[in-house]
Amino acid sequence: IADAAFWLPSDAGSVCDPTLAAGDGIKTVGADGVSATFTFEVVRTGLRLCYRFGATRSFTLFAAVATSVVLPDDPFAYAKFTSILPTGAALNVNTLVTIYGSGFEPAVSKVALIRCIFGNTLVSAVSINASQIVCLTPAAQQIATVGVSLAAAVGAEPILVSSLDYYDNA
Repeated sequence: IADAAFWLPSDAGSVCDPTLAAGDGIKTVGADGVSATFTFEVVRTGLRLCYRFGATRSFTLFAAVATSVVLPDDPFAYAKFTSILPTGAALNVNTLVTIYGSGFEPAVSKVALIRCIFGNTLVSAVSINASQIVCLTPAAQQIATVGVSLAAAVGAEPILVSSLDYYDNA
């Protein structure tokens, strides 16, 4: 019979009431007897651990616990993409394109690994900050609409962000 645990907010008193569980509620502790995974939408402070040994016992409040935080490897895991500008580029010309959004902070430290993909062509990102990623388009030889994607490294699964229209400026 598995152990269980949940996080109790600091303002919830000193009784381990499962109806007051913070985050995503009560979790079954893993078969190793020491780990459980909890997911929170925002960082929380002042939480206390309530733990139950087996299914027939009551939850016990633990004030001092060791925790670890595991962040996703994908620097775009929490990114929101809102737009790109410009949305088109002339044939035979390299054009700076800016991808706008939020949550790009994890990618800033990995700028050397970030790849912009125009159609099937990979290029390195020119610059990245918390809300913008700048890429230089490859010079296209024919009129086309291509997907604009980002990848966290060569060989990483790309994320489709938008599209770009190559046009004849003659």
